[in-house]
Amino acid sequence: MRFDEDDPFVAVWEGPYLDAELIKLRLEEAHIPVDFGDALLAGHARVEVPRSYLDEVNDVVSGAAAPWPEVSEHGPSGVRVKPGIDFGTRAIAAILAISLIIGSVIIAFTIFWH
Repeated sequence: MRFDEDDPFVAVWEGPYLDAELIKLRLEEAHIPVDFGDALLAGHARVEVPRSYLDEVNDVVSGAAAPWPEVSEHGPSGVRVKPGIDFGTRAIAAILAISLIIGSVIIAFTIFWH
């Protein structure tokens, strides 16, 4: 299947099918159109992308383009925020509340002391 004949697909990787599937998933996660081509060996796959996406592919494969962090997880009760994110949110809220209380005490002390 070819998406656009004006932007020909070029092979960027060829190897075992499972490895090719992982590379394909990483590229699709970065919103790069991907296609499997015919590999030379049985059990192998060729990963192809449009020529205009070669710079983005290089960034994804080299790790320069980091994937978005996952902040939620799916459980039996539905989607929920990961525990680390929930803890960080609570810690920031606690720090802000303590800062507000300390600031209020300082202001009250300076107003009523004089």
